[in-house]
Amino acid sequence: MVFVDANGNEIDRTVGYYQGPEKYKERLEGILKGENTFEALRKQYEADPDNIALAFEIATKYQNMRNMAEHDRIIKNVIENNTEKAKETTIPWYQDRQANAYEYGRYILSRNIFGSPDPSPLLDFIKEFPDGDFTENAYFSLGNYFMFFGEEADAEAFFTNLLEKYPHSPRMLGWFVMYAQQTKRDLERARKVADELVDMQQMVINDPYSSRASLMALMADSTELPDVYGKTHIEGRVSRFARELYSYASFWFTRNENLESAMDAAKLALTIDPDDYYLRYTLAYNLVRAGKTEEALEFFGPDAILAFADDPSVVSLYIRFWADQGKNLDHAFEMAEMMYEENPENSDAAQALAKIYFLRGDEKKAMEIYGEEQIKDFWEGGAPLNTYAWFWAELGGNLKHALKASLRSIELEPENHFYLDTAALICFKLGKIKDAVKYQEKAYKISSDPDYKKKLDEYKAALK
Repeated sequence: MVFVDANGNEIDRTVGYYQGPEKYKERLEGILKGENTFEALRKQYEADPDNIALAFEIATKYQNMRNMAEHDRIIKNVIENNTEKAKETTIPWYQDRQANAYEYGRYILSRNIFGSPDPSPLLDFIKEFPDGDFTENAYFSLGNYFMFFGEEADAEAFFTNLLEKYPHSPRMLGWFVMYAQQTKRDLERARKVADELVDMQQMVINDPYSSRASLMALMADSTELPDVYGKTHIEGRVSRFARELYSYASFWFTRNENLESAMDAAKLALTIDPDDYYLRYTLAYNLVRAGKTEEALEFFGPDAILAFADDPSVVSLYIRFWADQGKNLDHAFEMAEMMYEENPENSDAAQALAKIYFLRGDEKKAMEIYGEEQIKDFWEGGAPLNTYAWFWAELGGNLKHALKASLRSIELEPENHFYLDTAALICFKLGKIKDAVKYQEKAYKISSDPDYKKKLDEYKAALK
């Protein structure tokens, strides 16, 4: 297809995208008006060959046209004949980044070492610009040269220098590991570098885990291979990837945007690691927050929970989750009844079923399941008493007995700020505001928890 401007002139289609989308749009609009076309820029350059920015722009046009001879001629003219001006000029390089015209010109003229396998131009460049904007790129290109063409001693010296100069650059460390694998030299040091890349969790030129295993094999260290690159490794990577997918999905669900992609990521995560119940729970939580209850049921609903029916902790989490949402209560009730019938002594089961009964409006039945009778055997234990008191404090029921249990837990452990915080909440819900302030002040004095301060301010405001 041929693009033309308003005057019928062919439009140059090689629009550089190195200045970012806004500049790209601006340039594209200019081209549609007949500006910034190759022919227009060529005429401007002929009229003003000392314009450094214009010279680089027309050189880029020639590069896009695969006319490297003309590209190099223009840049060389800038470097040799307008040296001082080029050193004082900045030009657009990539997106919103700017580069010194002289350094950039020197770099692009020296980097093509494969046309003539001579590293001298790039070596001269890094001597002239030891800490320049393009020095790391120059080292990278030189690494390619020394890996495949350089003499052994020169290559060893170069890569030693590379590690000293860029000890924390994943790209450079990966380059050294690849060099060691390719040449089978300096394997011990390469193994250590591969370990560093694994610790950085950086995917560079090659997978650092694969690189480390390859180095171990080259070092005849294969006995340890199954431990570092076997079943345990891949299971861990699978789990990590699934978590990354869940994180991605949850991020978008909480924003209620990009939902189709988020849902695809979530489903892929389930395919990869279907047995991670906590990730299912987290995903369902974020979906509910985004108002996507039906989708949440797909990931942590009646069908999904079947695989975990034998795990009381998962079932309990499932029941509490849906009870908190006030959704899927019928199935949550069925699961709570089943869990309670199997083990009435299990406090998680009792709490789960009691909570469902309470939410369904049957407080009496809830107290029969998790009330005074169930807690009397724990009257000498602060933790179970506080758990019981907090359970009812959150629900807002059975508060008088909950307060009695809470105060008993404080008798047993007077300086436990968790217990004091529980007592404050119960007192507040019972309308005992002065007592709520008293207990919350003591909890905050012991812990300095910002959440305690927030509650204290709330109680004091209510007191006023």
